[in-house]
Amino acid sequence: MKKIAILSLFLIACSSEGFKTKQLYCSVSKLGTEATVYCPDGSSATISDGSQGPQGSQGPQGSQGPQGSDGPAGPSGQDGQPGLNGANGHSAAVSMSLADASLCSNGGSVINMGIDLNDDSVLETDEITQTAVVCNGLNGQNGSNTSLTPFTPVSLLMPCALNPNSPSPAELSNPDLEILLKLANGEVLASFSEDINGKNTHFAIVPPGTYESTGQYNCTFTLNRDGTITKSGR
Repeated sequence: MKKIAILSLFLIACSSEGFKTKQLYCSVSKLGTEATVYCPDGSSATISDGSQGPQGSQGPQGSQGPQGSDGPAGPSGQDGQPGLNGANGHSAAVSMSLADASLCSNGGSVINMGIDLNDDSVLETDEITQTAVVCNGLNGQNGSNTSLTPFTPVSLLMPCALNPNSPSPAELSNPDLEILLKLANGEVLASFSEDINGKNTHFAIVPPGTYESTGQYNCTFTLNRDGTITKSGR
């Protein structure tokens, strides 16, 4: 912009006719913010820099441009060196010895546990890391009568006999009458078969309740909680 202003003043300050015919050249001298144009015909003109105008306001931000394409993939890293193998482990080992009276008054065992550090399959004293003492329980008192057990039959029951709880000798010898076994603890044991010949016979404890015999003497009876039978009909 300053060069254009100087040129305009030059054209004004110098005679255009003389400039064309005499081929004159003007010179410019600048000092500070002012410049003076001197021409050979003695004319001159002084010009000053114009004051700087105010800075324009910032324009609105433009929209974001499209995302650029991905750059090329970097080179793959190299595999690291394999690690060193770990040391072999050791097996656990157990030893057992009898416990003395100071540990167990009724006898028992001392169980030692640890790691077999020298791999000789023997748990040595310096390899023991845990110890457990297991004592025997006290002996129980003997029963007053060891000949009787809950599974020893003590009496016969014949639900279809005239007296189911005390059948007669003739009824006891009758193979067609069903027989139940009353045990020492009051439970009643009965046999069950698929047919009259006793195929697949098995035994079971009969709980209290009312039952019906399917034998020759077809009868109904009730088994009481005390192991006695109440006959209902025949």
